[in-house]
Amino acid sequence: MEIIPTVGRFTRMFRKSKILLITAGLSTVAAWSGAEAPATEAADEGPVLRLGEAVHRALEHNLSLGIARLEPQIAADAEVIEEAVFDFSLFGTADYTRRDRPVATDVTEGTETTTRRYSFGARQPFSTGTIVTAETALVERDTNAEQAIGTRDAEFALGLNQSLWRGFGREVNLAQLRRARIGTETERLRFRNAILDVLAQTETAYWDLAYAYRDRELRESSIRVAESLLEETRERERLGLATRLDVLQARANLAERQEDILFAQQELEAAHDRLLILLGALDESLALDATSRVSALPEEFAEPPEFSTVWRRTLDQNPDTLVQEAVVEQRRLDRVVARDRTRPTVDLSAGVGVLGVDIDDRWSAYDSALNKDGHFWRVGVQFNMPWGFAAERAQLRQAGRRLEQEEIRLFDIKQRLLEQTRRAWRQLRTSEERLSAASLTLELQEESFEQERSRFETGLSTFRAVLESQRDLDNARNSRLRAVIERIRAEVDLHRIDGTLLERHGFAWDEVEVP
Repeated sequence: MEIIPTVGRFTRMFRKSKILLITAGLSTVAAWSGAEAPATEAADEGPVLRLGEAVHRALEHNLSLGIARLEPQIAADAEVIEEAVFDFSLFGTADYTRRDRPVATDVTEGTETTTRRYSFGARQPFSTGTIVTAETALVERDTNAEQAIGTRDAEFALGLNQSLWRGFGREVNLAQLRRARIGTETERLRFRNAILDVLAQTETAYWDLAYAYRDRELRESSIRVAESLLEETRERERLGLATRLDVLQARANLAERQEDILFAQQELEAAHDRLLILLGALDESLALDATSRVSALPEEFAEPPEFSTVWRRTLDQNPDTLVQEAVVEQRRLDRVVARDRTRPTVDLSAGVGVLGVDIDDRWSAYDSALNKDGHFWRVGVQFNMPWGFAAERAQLRQAGRRLEQEEIRLFDIKQRLLEQTRRAWRQLRTSEERLSAASLTLELQEESFEQERSRFETGLSTFRAVLESQRDLDNARNSRLRAVIERIRAEVDLHRIDGTLLERHGFAWDEVEVP
């Protein structure tokens, strides 16, 4: 007679546990392709950190991005340095010389001569290997020698120096500047790579934290079921319907679930710290167990794209191949410079000018020069050739082999990129199928659980059978949860490889590349 109220009490307790389990179930959320999911219910009270906000914070405050952001600016300064080679420059000299000639014989006396030379001019190099110089000079000579007078010589001169072999032409003279410009573009592409890496890591860490919250919720629901089981088993032992061993098993089951929740909480806090590092917000002032509320994991996903579409986007937007193509071009310019160094130096120099002379007044000398009282012109050739060019020819061979290395590396990068894209695409398709299978399994276990519960309510099943069914349902939910996070990670990896991760979050490159 005492069995009937006991069974009724157990039925009410089990219904309460079922309600708790359903409450802790996965929420239906908006499609993955658009809106974000609602905040996870297991999170602490406080504002929800949305994925878009987390991504925005990472772009602004991530420390590794802060380091990488400086590299394009450093490269841009190197470009300015190379451009300065062709800048207009001014020069000037002032020289004072005094000569005291000794007495040659007893009859003659020693002489003193002082010379002061002042010059000022401008120089302009050109990318053709030409240097044009404009200069004015004043030379003042004073002497005490007999039959000699001091003079003031003034001149205006225009000179030209042209490389005829080594250093001739725009290709070789602009090689270093072009190389610096390519370096600036290369660092910009590498910075884009760093941005994509941080975006991928941030999104993955964000959903890992959401996964940790959901995993803890499932373990908490298992604890509530284990507590209900323990209470019912004790009641059944009091009524003589269960043994002491059954109670010990129920207590062990509860202890095991409590141990699981400790590991789940530890993983949740670790996942939160990993996200904070990416956001540049982890410091010693934060409590060890402090966590932020985040959105719940999505349940619906967009259909995976065709591989041909993914591969075309990868070739167009992935920074790795673009960076390597820039490196190949830099090595080609290095070879141009190395080949130029194997040539002899042959320089043509020429100049014309006007002269003016006066005995006492320097300004009169300048007036004389402006009146073209005197003039001069010059022309010359300078030749220089190292014997054998042994070092220069070795440097040319090195440059050619380095170019070949980078060209092979470019093919290797494209080949590996194709393999990575195929693997990521297959992983996405596999995770999609795994999620579908896990969803069907979960649906089956939910139906099985409902049937077992109904059988128990009618007295056709035991509590242990219901517990086993509940464990199967928990395992199915855990499997589907893992399938969801794997599906998310696979999609993030694919978008990282094809270079569209920034567009996925609604940003443009000109927005995130600003210093």
